[in-house]
Amino acid sequence: MVGVRRIVYCLIIITKMYKNPEIESSYQHNDLGRTIYNEIVKLKPEKVIDFGVLNGYSTICIAQALRDNGKGKVKVYDLFEKYEHNHSRLEVLIKNLKDCGLLDYVEIEERNFFDWIKNPEHFDALHLDISNTGDILDLVWDNLRDKGVVLFEGGSEQRDRVGWIFKYNKKPINQSRAKFKVINNAFPSISKIVYEN
Repeated sequence: MVGVRRIVYCLIIITKMYKNPEIESSYQHNDLGRTIYNEIVKLKPEKVIDFGVLNGYSTICIAQALRDNGKGKVKVYDLFEKYEHNHSRLEVLIKNLKDCGLLDYVEIEERNFFDWIKNPEHFDALHLDISNTGDILDLVWDNLRDKGVVLFEGGSEQRDRVGWIFKYNKKPINQSRAKFKVINNAFPSISKIVYEN
């Protein structure tokens, strides 16, 4: 009987822990999802917004944290097939969420960040991964003060040297007015906006 109880206990522990999603993402190789998961576990937010989700890697990491916190929802906003560069299909995201048993923690909507930021809704935490540039971070800095914690893809010097920044003549993140702290320097890096009081 003790062996069965131990197996059941281990299964409960396993299902209430972070697991690096095996989903295509620039975050996957360096397990940047753990950083996102740890931040969400620490914050214990009720409402998280995840902008730019590709195949759902960041969403799954956030949803795992919400599950383990015992509360919260993540609102996913993406353009899916309407985004002209690297994108995914909505049905791929839904399949990945179902396969991980996390669909109940997620609400999905097709939405453009540049429309949303004109009248942003309340959130406790936001993760932003929309081909981030210095100009995008300036918008965040100017419009999301006192809205909630903002995590974003990028912030490291290595990330600012990716080819498309130069090819499309985009402003590097480190040239933004935004104040931020890199919380995981592994490529492509994760950073957090730091508003001063």
